[in-house]
Amino acid sequence: MREPILAIADGSAQDATAFAAAAAAAKVAGTDARAVFCAPDPAETLVWIGDGFTASVGASALTSAREAIEEIKHKINTLATQHGLAFSFYAATPDWALSHLVSLADFCVVGRDALKPKAPLSIALGALMHDHHASLLIADDHPNDYHCLAIAWDASIQAGRAVRAARAWLAKAERICILQAPMRIDRDAQPFADPQILAMHIQRWGGPAPEIRSIAAQGEIGASLMQEAESYGAGALIAGAYGHPRVQEMIFGGATRSFLKAERPIALLMSH
Repeated sequence: MREPILAIADGSAQDATAFAAAAAAAKVAGTDARAVFCAPDPAETLVWIGDGFTASVGASALTSAREAIEEIKHKINTLATQHGLAFSFYAATPDWALSHLVSLADFCVVGRDALKPKAPLSIALGALMHDHHASLLIADDHPNDYHCLAIAWDASIQAGRAVRAARAWLAKAERICILQAPMRIDRDAQPFADPQILAMHIQRWGGPAPEIRSIAAQGEIGASLMQEAESYGAGALIAGAYGHPRVQEMIFGGATRSFLKAERPIALLMSH
């Protein structure tokens, strides 16, 4: 069975953050969450470096690598159990396995540290968003009120994808605020970006009548939206990641980058 919420583990300290956020979001949404860890068999990735690398040394290295993976699996499974999550291990490279796992998931959950350039899953997570259009809940190590949500709404494809990913969550939330910076929306797109349209959809799904706030958004739009979401008391901001050339901005850029850099105790559900 595929749970709607997947907490992606890498064996680092970010796992606890991701698992706590996944469990909290699942509890509010009335759905299930699963922790997943992906690592290929070391025999498939071990590099043999020539005659000096003897068979005995190779076997020893292979055994050590397999034991290390088993130790990480045990640690992750224990942590998942503590947070009330099911756990699955996949003996495959993360980018390949996750690209299939996200096909039936509403969204995936990671800790903010998982997106750092040198983090084990940073490349795989970038591919999930850019190539597979998966939605990511990026959590901070703070207790958040996931009954209260904010949405950054511009009627873009990315924002719509994020909202649909959170549909079950929005339907069970107690308070919702739709944030919009009208001056940052193209004139031709403004009729489609009417926040009242989104509000009607949320209520049709069973959610509460959202509050609507218009902000001036001077300076960086991402920082302004995060600040307004925090002032509302939201535990998470739902937003579309803005399209940027990957070479220019690495994985994330523009408003998305300011979302991620914001030093605020609020989670971010993002779709590209």
